Amino acid sequence: MATKRKITCVTLETKFLAIAIADKFGIPPRTLSTWLKNSEKIQAHYRESGALKWSRGKFSEETIKVLREAFKSKDKDNTGTLDQAQLQDCLMLVGLIATDEDIEFLSKHFDDNGDGELQIEELIENIHVINTHIQYREDLMEAFKIFDRKGEGYIRLPSLLKILTAKNFMTPLDARRLITRLVKKYDHNNDGKFNYAEFVEIYASREFEPGMFENLAKLHGK
Repeated sequence: MATKRKITCVTLETKFLAIAIADKFGIPPRTLSTWLKNSEKIQAHYRESGALKWSRGKFSEETIKVLREAFKSKDKDNTGTLDQAQLQDCLMLVGLIATDEDIEFLSKHFDDNGDGELQIEELIENIHVINTHIQYREDLMEAFKIFDRKGEGYIRLPSLLKILTAKNFMTPLDARRLITRLVKKYDHNNDGKFNYAEFVEIYASREFEPGMFENLAKLHGK
C-alpha cells in the first residue's frame, strides 16, 4: 500500500509550494483539500485579528522559482507576458483563487500600455500585492476609491492631502507629515504618486490608525 503524503500548512509561502508540488507529483486531491482547509483557517485568523502580516519581497527564492515556472508554463509564445485568462489559470495553480473581477481590476493596474498583456516579471515582483488583494479585495478596492476619486488608477499627493484634511479629519501639518513618511517608504518608483501596488503596501502597514479607512469612507460618503 502506498504511503500517503501528508502536507502541513505553516505559512502562505508553503501553500504556494505545496500546491505546485502536489500538482507536479499527483498528490491525491483529498490530501490537498484537507491541507487547503487548514490554510484557510489560518488566513481567517489573520483577517479576524486585522493583522496583514506580510512584507515586500518576503517570499524565498525557491517560491519565486516555482511561481516563475508556473507563469512561464502558460507563456506558449515565449513573449514574457500573459493575458487575463492565463493569469487567472496561473494564480489558481499556486492556490490563489481570483474572480473575473479580480483579474480585470489587477489587469487595469498592471497593464501599463493597455495592450491586454501582463509582464510576467512584474506580476511575480508584485505577487505579495496580488495575494493581499485576493484576500481583502472589497476593503482594498473601496479604500483605494476614496483617494482615487477620478478613477485614474493612482493617488495624487495633492488629492491625498485634500482628503485627509477635509472636515478637519487631520490637521494640515499632521497630514503633510504622514504623506512625507508614506512617500519616503512606499513611493518605490519616485513618481510622486501612489499606484495600486504601493497603496496595498500602505494599507497593509501600520501607517494608518485602526479604523481610519472606515472613518474616511463615512466622511466622504463611500
